[in-house]
Amino acid sequence: MAFLEVQDVVKRFGGLVAVAGVRFEIEEGRIVGLIGPNGAGKTTLFNLIAGTFPCDEGTIRFCGEDITASKPYHVCRKGIARTFQITRPFNDMTCYENVVVGLIGRDGFTGDTAARRHQVEELLEFVGLKDFMHTEARHLNLIHKKLLEIARALATRPKLVLLDEVLGGLNTGEILRALDLIRAIRDRFGVTILWIEHVMGALMQVVEKLLVLDRGRLLCEGDPAAVVNDPRVIEAYLGEADD
Repeated sequence: MAFLEVQDVVKRFGGLVAVAGVRFEIEEGRIVGLIGPNGAGKTTLFNLIAGTFPCDEGTIRFCGEDITASKPYHVCRKGIARTFQITRPFNDMTCYENVVVGLIGRDGFTGDTAARRHQVEELLEFVGLKDFMHTEARHLNLIHKKLLEIARALATRPKLVLLDEVLGGLNTGEILRALDLIRAIRDRFGVTILWIEHVMGALMQVVEKLLVLDRGRLLCEGDPAAVVNDPRVIEAYLGEADD
């Protein structure tokens, strides 16, 4: 039984087929990259997995359970969390309060104040935001907002995290810091990661498997080094070379 199974999934927006019969499996404990040109359907696929959009066809199974028709909050409680390409913190709330939102959204949360504070502080320290615990999210810079989204996602105690372009807009030092954090999410918490990214040099340092989407279809998948040298992938990104 695969950890995550996406089986012949289709999503249409009017006459546009954004995701066209995509099928793949992800094993537990892996860090998997999802790449493709702009408009390939990557974020739409995330929205299908997370329950934000309903699938028009196909099924999605997580830990052996069909979650195809599940609402986003049900998907989250089953163990799938996500971040967003454009960060979405609660701007009028502190970092502490933002992470509490993740805690109260999960199954088994008791609401015990001391336990809650300990868990929030632990997560903020893990991502490097403990000194910003009482800072409103509106005052954070870009990397801190991205780190806050990761902390909020981890607060739901996920088994799988969907990362959507967490490196976009970061400088070299910030990227290296983020890569260490992504590795630590898997190694410390045992969380499986599916990660959309355009910063290929950084992505290739971490992922163990690559999936490539092009025009809504799964173009290829497999070992990262082999995938990025596949002529189909090169053509999808750069166009067909002149003879």
